Amino acid sequence: MATLTPNATEIKAVAAAITPAQLAQAITPAHIAAIGDYVISKLAPVVPPVVIPPIIAPAPLWAADFTISPLSGGAFTLQARDPSRAVIVPTRNGRMGPQLTTLPGDNSIFGSGEMERCDLMLSQDLTDGYEGHEAWWAWSILFPDSFQAPLWHRYVVFDFHNTTPGPGQAPFMVNFRKRGDTDPGILQFEGYGGDVNSAGYYAADIGTEAVPVQKNVYYDFLGHVRWSSGADGFFDAWVNGVRKLSHQGPTLYAGQGVYLKASNYHTPVCDPYPACIGTHSASSVIHDRIMRGATRESVELR
Repeated sequence: MATLTPNATEIKAVAAAITPAQLAQAITPAHIAAIGDYVISKLAPVVPPVVIPPIIAPAPLWAADFTISPLSGGAFTLQARDPSRAVIVPTRNGRMGPQLTTLPGDNSIFGSGEMERCDLMLSQDLTDGYEGHEAWWAWSILFPDSFQAPLWHRYVVFDFHNTTPGPGQAPFMVNFRKRGDTDPGILQFEGYGGDVNSAGYYAADIGTEAVPVQKNVYYDFLGHVRWSSGADGFFDAWVNGVRKLSHQGPTLYAGQGVYLKASNYHTPVCDPYPACIGTHSASSVIHDRIMRGATRESVELR
């Protein structure tokens, strides 16, 4: 190998054409002084880039899949006058969701009496609705143009229903709060729990007097619940990232559990009632992304 001279220009030219190992054998302290940072940079080890693995959110314990059916592969049971009342429609991010529709005459469905019903019912096991159990839930609802907003009419769009049939209220509902016979009802949370059915009432508004409910806007719900008929129960709930409910106390009726229902369950939305029954319009509600997890991160919208 030719001996290098301490001429910096020549050294740079030669160094550019040889390997770092050859360069290290040929240079002297004089060369290093002449070319300084250039030689040091040639000899510096190559440091591989630091690869930070992606953060993978924990998976939910259970999630509905409405890709091909509103029944999510048989997880849900339909309570409706006819199977055609529940269809899947595009929602967001390539997902599909069930659109539940009631028509005039869709009353007396699974004990609904005069109220009209098109509900999807999940089992108690998939709901994990047992005394002492805790869960995070996420679900989304959209009210399309075909939704008939209630006034005084009772209207439930989501609930955790108690497991024992009979009179009384479901332990947790998303429904509408009556203000007056001619004022639009306000979307709200409503819940019960304790020793007897309809005990332990609690509620919190979701809508406002100015905006009781919005159509064609997704309501993204997040709930953290401990199912209990005692004082150690709780239900905290957020809507579109804003905390709307903070309940501490019973969330179950004693000796009972709950099962989830994605609902369209209501008094016929018309007046004067009941003479107007049969003249009112169909009403639809769209549900999306129903899931249960052990942590908030496992069910949050992403």
